[in-house]
Amino acid sequence: INVSSTVGVTGQPFSSYYALTQFAIRGLSLSLQEELANEPNIHVCCVLPATMDTPFFQHAANYSGKTVKAMPPVFDPQKSADMIVKLSKRPKSEVFVGYNALPAEAMHFTAPRLFNRMLRKRVEKSHFSDESAPVSPGNLFEVMSDEDITGGWRSNGQGMNKKQKRLLKAAITAAGLTGGYMVVKNLRKNINDKEHQKQTGL
Repeated sequence: INVSSTVGVTGQPFSSYYALTQFAIRGLSLSLQEELANEPNIHVCCVLPATMDTPFFQHAANYSGKTVKAMPPVFDPQKSADMIVKLSKRPKSEVFVGYNALPAEAMHFTAPRLFNRMLRKRVEKSHFSDESAPVSPGNLFEVMSDEDITGGWRSNGQGMNKKQKRLLKAAITAAGLTGGYMVVKNLRKNINDKEHQKQTGL
């Protein structure tokens, strides 16, 4: 059971090195699944969590010059732990953790340009604070001294209330439907163009 991230599917601006590692984990999982396709008793699973309330952002290297914070919605890391246990009993090739993860992936697939514009705006607005921060390698070369399991982000207001959750779900769903419509529209246009070429010989 490998743990990647939703960033390993969609990418994320200003996190290119992190995204690279998460794509690698997901790519490893997909490749092993193909290699072991004829081994019925060996399963390879990949967990793709959204933002979890861990000390990740306090421990990560930061060369941006700004204080980094968890981008809401932020989820209880116990959800990821529970999913790992669940997969050990009932394996699945790939699972998302966090209610916004799968809709976001669907939107990225159906409307990538719109998704990328929205994600960049969200990252710029919600991932960085106005406070400056010194350059830090974080835990890149040494272990951090604290042993906290959570990052305290949900208690600091980085979670979302029910109304905000509904609005986010509605926005993602609407954007996904719009993207789906555009995909179907383009497919129909391509079919019509081919039919026109056949009829006209052009």
